[in-house]
Amino acid sequence: MRADLKGTALEKAVEGIEGIILRAFPGYNEKTFRIARRKIVTVSGVKHEFDIWVEIDLGKGYRSLFVFECRNRVEKVDKNDIIVLSGKAQAVSAQSAFFVARAYTKDAEAQAATDPRIKLLLARDLPSDEIDEWLHTYNLEFVGINRKNITINMEATSSARSGKFSIPVQNAQATLGGSPIDLAAYQAAWLDAVCDAHTQKLGPGLPDGIYPAALEDTRTYQPGEFVIGTEWIRKATVRLEIDVHLASPHIVSAFEVGGRGRALIPAPFEFLGGQIHWMVVAASDDAG
Repeated sequence: MRADLKGTALEKAVEGIEGIILRAFPGYNEKTFRIARRKIVTVSGVKHEFDIWVEIDLGKGYRSLFVFECRNRVEKVDKNDIIVLSGKAQAVSAQSAFFVARAYTKDAEAQAATDPRIKLLLARDLPSDEIDEWLHTYNLEFVGINRKNITINMEATSSARSGKFSIPVQNAQATLGGSPIDLAAYQAAWLDAVCDAHTQKLGPGLPDGIYPAALEDTRTYQPGEFVIGTEWIRKATVRLEIDVHLASPHIVSAFEVGGRGRALIPAPFEFLGGQIHWMVVAASDDAG
């Protein structure tokens, strides 16, 4: 793998791991933190680039900044690398600056000890047996569903009319069991349930590929249970066709970042005319 691609792979792994760690904290979500790769900031006319930039903003003046330098090389990180990161962290007032690398010289470790913001993290490639164990334990697989030719037919019984009819979902008022519902959300959840039930039946161990299917599901309701506008719905049927895309992860990179977590990066694959890039990450129990 080219040097630039190796560096990018480690950066993506760190980005994914840190995202999982942050989402695990109560009250933290995408509105309270943001993560950026290859972030460039200018301070006093000087540009600084950070491999990973993590900014946490809880409001009311509670803002924290954490930066990461990732080095996916055989050569050990030396003291000059630490000095550069220390200077950049000071320039942007970062609370902590993490260096992620495979190895450090003794001088680098001694230099890091002079700046309490600097934390050294060791990265290693996961061996094949650990990758296989993880894949087997979690039965990791990408399942993508392409839905098409969707129809939802409803039969109503009321004093106004009886039979099949169509309703503009965006404008319809609906109740289910006496409580108002979002009709579009109800139908979307129904479609999800039908597709999920089908994919559960496919079973493990199928080869990678596309598996087409025609699905149908019918729901019946008691009088007055499901009402759209003034119509009492007695039966609704959804029909659709789907293509289920199955892809097993063909791992191109697998890292463990000491004390933080693990990341598996599979090769991208084609889905609906585009490429799917995905990653499997897990935080360490003691990460924080």
